[in-house]
Amino acid sequence: MNSWSRSEKAARMADLPQAPAQLSKGAEADLQVDIEAHSVAADASQQRVCIIGAGKAGLVACKVLHERGIPFDCFETGSQIGGLWVLNSDSGRSACYDSLCTNTSKLRTCFHDFPMPEHYPMFCTHKQILEYLEAYTEHFGFREHITFRTEVVSILPSLKDVCTVITKDVETGKVQERQYGSVIAACGHHWDPLWPDLKGEFKGTMIHAHSYRSPEPFEGRRVLIIGGGNSGMDIAAELAQSGAARILLSCRRRVHVVPRYTFGKPTDTRLKPWLGVTAPKGLLQLGATAVIRLSRGSQERFNFPPPKAGLLRVHPTVEPGSGNILEMIRDGQVLARPGIQHVKGHTVHFVDGSKEEVDDIICATGYNVRCAFLPADCSVMENGKPELMHHIVHPKLPGVYFLGFIQAHGPMIPCFEAQMPYAADLIQGAIELPSEEEMRKQIAKQHELNRQSFAQIERLALLVEFHRYLLQLRLARCPQSKSWLGRRLWKTRTFMSFCAGNLC
Repeated sequence: MNSWSRSEKAARMADLPQAPAQLSKGAEADLQVDIEAHSVAADASQQRVCIIGAGKAGLVACKVLHERGIPFDCFETGSQIGGLWVLNSDSGRSACYDSLCTNTSKLRTCFHDFPMPEHYPMFCTHKQILEYLEAYTEHFGFREHITFRTEVVSILPSLKDVCTVITKDVETGKVQERQYGSVIAACGHHWDPLWPDLKGEFKGTMIHAHSYRSPEPFEGRRVLIIGGGNSGMDIAAELAQSGAARILLSCRRRVHVVPRYTFGKPTDTRLKPWLGVTAPKGLLQLGATAVIRLSRGSQERFNFPPPKAGLLRVHPTVEPGSGNILEMIRDGQVLARPGIQHVKGHTVHFVDGSKEEVDDIICATGYNVRCAFLPADCSVMENGKPELMHHIVHPKLPGVYFLGFIQAHGPMIPCFEAQMPYAADLIQGAIELPSEEEMRKQIAKQHELNRQSFAQIERLALLVEFHRYLLQLRLARCPQSKSWLGRRLWKTRTFMSFCAGNLC
């Protein structure tokens, strides 16, 4: 059951609309809604959990609930598990392309209790990740709880300690209403493309990186990629080696490029948990910068200076799997350009006064962070900042928990594996949430910590310090029933265990 009492939940829900749930944006207005009320006892509904999405976060949620014996249903819009790692997914939400591979090593990307096969390369292809997720699902035996080709179009918490979930069968259009005690939103935030605000009119072809699949359509063409993140640089490196006539990379802000390996070992294995939570951030930043500089050299020598903000104050770009982007920039295979001033026809004018003729533009400019199924007056983001305590719980949505709405200096699977047990503890009542007022105070503290820790760029609003965030979630799971001394001892043991490498 949920951690709020009925009276507390009623008070919190007073400001939410109690009208019938609305369909997601873009749904047809004349959709024939066939509401099927499931004849499930009220107490059973309060126990049952709805999971939205069967990507990595959704699979972690399924596994944790399955092991704890908590009844649940998982709904996936596509016809298979895997989320973002499915090439040409019929969900329409995956940005996977032919050459996509991980930018974190298999040593850090794997589930803590299900290692990746030894024969996998250190950085895996999307086919290998999908195969791994399939094996994980079969190993823990929860596939039968996943319903495919079913979209969650609306959720609306009610005053009866349950959430009303409206689902739609993608094939038939049939809509059903179900009741759940809790909802896990594991749908991610890399599905709604964010387009750049370009002044002028471009006469060529412009797509978002979300739609990019292979380099073949760009052979012999002049291509401009907007954005220096992981996708932008990966696509630029691939196109430069695949027959494109001219490749330009426009970065409005300079970025740090981190090599996959330093001194022969994966860079993401260098920082140990105990050091990540005990060393001052300035010292960590100095050490990480020194290791990269000694191993590869400075970015300046590649004619691509890093930003003034330190390495750990931004979200760095990991060297693409499709080639050494810095060497390509130095050798002129990829031409680095600043931000765009305006476009006219096929001519792109940059802020430094230079201009280039291009045939195509690929916008690797990120995604809008939103959930289309939430009530109209509830949003994951408010004024460009996450409105989630611990990046999981919304103060106005009792019983709804969000997984994966973060960015981290590290792989995402350990983050999911830390978030879900915390959510499951809340669902089972092992721990309780504070009052709404206290939750908002904690969210304000999160915003202030983000301001102190990272450059104030809107796309960094979800950024967390990897090890410190995982430890924070571990400590937040301290049982309420323990005495003051018991809680102190529990947290000490938990801290020691975390420093020893037990991250979840």
